[in-house]
Amino acid sequence: MKFGPSPLPEIRWSLSRLATARETASQWGRRILPLVRTRTFAILLCAALASVSITAVVLNTKVIQITDGSGTRTIYTFRSDPDAILRQSGIRLSKDDRYTFTGIHNQYGRIDFFTAFPVPVTADGKTQEIMIATGKVADALQKAGVKLGADDTVSVKPDQAIARGMNIAVTRVRYETSTVQNPIPYQTQTTQDSTLAQGTRNVLVAGQNGVETVTLRLKYVDGKLAEQAETGRSTTSPVNEQVVVGTASPLNLKSSLSSSVSTKTAKSTTVDGAADGVPGAYSTVFTGIATAYTQAQGTYTATGQQVAKGLVAVNPNKIPYGTKLYIATPDRSFVYGTAVAADTGGFVSNGSGVLTDLFFPTQAQCDAFGKRTVNIYVLK
Repeated sequence: MKFGPSPLPEIRWSLSRLATARETASQWGRRILPLVRTRTFAILLCAALASVSITAVVLNTKVIQITDGSGTRTIYTFRSDPDAILRQSGIRLSKDDRYTFTGIHNQYGRIDFFTAFPVPVTADGKTQEIMIATGKVADALQKAGVKLGADDTVSVKPDQAIARGMNIAVTRVRYETSTVQNPIPYQTQTTQDSTLAQGTRNVLVAGQNGVETVTLRLKYVDGKLAEQAETGRSTTSPVNEQVVVGTASPLNLKSSLSSSVSTKTAKSTTVDGAADGVPGAYSTVFTGIATAYTQAQGTYTATGQQVAKGLVAVNPNKIPYGTKLYIATPDRSFVYGTAVAADTGGFVSNGSGVLTDLFFPTQAQCDAFGKRTVNIYVLK
């Protein structure tokens, strides 16, 4: 087995260097010890300690600039809390005062201090004075508890910054829509009928007033009407009244009827109200439902006659064609007058129970008559 060189020489050399170093340290200690015991050393040591303390103070001191409405001042402090710094500077915060603080950066900071001041706010007839330090007009309104409507206006723009001497006034504005209806009177159209007795007045179409509707937009300012503007207009036309009045005297009406009526009847019965134009004699009276119809001129009836006022439709099995009739409502509120059975209609076979269908020249007259109970006098 083969071994390397022996390490003993190196160990001896290391121990020799260690002994030399210890001897050197001992010699330096014997030289310095007398100096440590001198007054000069004590003074130097105190100075060194003072220097360290001053350095520590300087390193922990903060420089703070405080700016308010009157100017800017600088203070030196160990504090980092802004409220404590303000108290150190002699500033006492009220509940409405405000400040901003940048924080401490490299031992430097800044506080901007805002003192609250009064701002009058007027709304809804009342003025209140609020204390505010900073912000916008909208902030002052919110603090005053004033809510703006969609159309309200403010004397100062809501996004404008608050300033001393500012007065804020809110004007309440609202809009309403209103309609005004103005009546349009109807007219009366009168037609004379020689087949009706004098004093007879039949309303064929009832009159109805029209309406003009005007739509307005109303503007109210602080509860009072300030202006109005028309935004629309519509009209419903009136319905004119159509009236037929009789012009025949009772005597002329009787003579004209008696000349055309056969005299072979044994006994005649007098109709009550003959003085009102009702013929004096009849053989039979039917009471039933009457309706109304109209046809274009030139249209012929079942008996070959052209349609005309006074020609009515009947059931010929009940009232033969050519029969002279007198037709009126039982209470005489409507008098059709003398008529001739000259036509027939679908009511004969449809089971409607209609007794007669009265001809009128116009559809409006038919609509006005509608459906009524009538007395049909069969004249002699």
